[in-house]
This record gives sequence, C-alpha cells and structure tokens, in this order.
Amino acid sequence: MRISLTLLALIGLIPTGYAQKRLVQAINRWSMGLLPTGVHYSKEIPLASKATLEGAVGVGLTYYLGTFAIQFRTSVAVDYKFYYALDKAQVRAEDKMGNNGPFIGVSCFSDLFPWNKLQQSKNRSFLLGGAIFWGKRQQIKDSGFQLTYLVGPSFAMEGLSTQNPALYLRTGLSYLF
Repeated sequence: MRISLTLLALIGLIPTGYAQKRLVQAINRWSMGLLPTGVHYSKEIPLASKATLEGAVGVGLTYYLGTFAIQFRTSVAVDYKFYYALDKAQVRAEDKMGNNGPFIGVSCFSDLFPWNKLQQSKNRSFLLGGAIFWGKRQQIKDSGFQLTYLVGPSFAMEGLSTQNPALYLRTGLSYLF
C-alpha cells in the first residue's frame, strides 16, 4: 500500500501539460522482451504534450538468479512516461513516429498466475510491484520497429521479495502498428 501511494505521489510531481501542442502520439505495439523475456501487447495514449500512459498485457518469464530458476507467468503493467527531450528529437522526420527519445516514468506491474510452481517463489497468483525508471526508445530507420531500454529501482509487495529495492530492467524490440 505504501508503495502504491508513493508511486501516485511521484506521478503528480512529474509535469504533464504546460504546452498546447502534443508531441506524443497514440500507439499500438507488439513487443518482444529480451530482458526479461516475454511477448506483450501495449497501447500508449497521450496525456499531455510530452506525457503518455501505457498499458501492457502479455506472457513472460520471471528469473531467480540465486538458484537459477525460471517461472512462466502472465503479466500486466501500467507505465506513466514523460518524454523530457521529445521536442528536440522531433527535428528529424523519422523521429516523429513512435514517441522516440529519452523519458522518465513510474510503473505499476503485476505478475499473475504462475504456470509452473517453484520452491524459490511464493507461487502466489497475484504479485504487485512498482518502479521508478529512466528509459530510451529509438526508431530503427525506415521501419515500424523500435528498440526500448528501461532501468531503475523497483519495489515488490512485502513478503514477495527479500531484495527491496531491486533492479528494474526491461529491454526489447517493438513493432508499431
């Protein structure tokens, strides 16, 4: 509960809409995650000139590095992103598609319904966490593909992780449509 309140407070602190002109676009994307591995569908919608809200659903893997185990799970995530340098990136025509550029944000994520039971995991059907991150998206020239990288500290529900805060990392390749 404390984590959720902290994330909501951080969203309120990030400036969302002083300019009249929207620099971000509504986007649908399929993403193949590399770290962590998974496949997700997401929808990104503009909130202000440089801010978006992105919701994603998919399937993926959860890694336990201490004893090396892999758990298959479905996942849901909601990200708030503020593209702080988007107006500078808009100079080039190829950067106009796909909300390219660096951003900061907060994420609320959940791993749902483990497909395989593991000794390393609590095997709960609902896990909830949050993260604060910095990231970057880069369009691959003349294509509908993007590379994405996010990193920052994350927090999980009490009792689900012995490592609070932990490293939050997402990398992947997306196709925009």
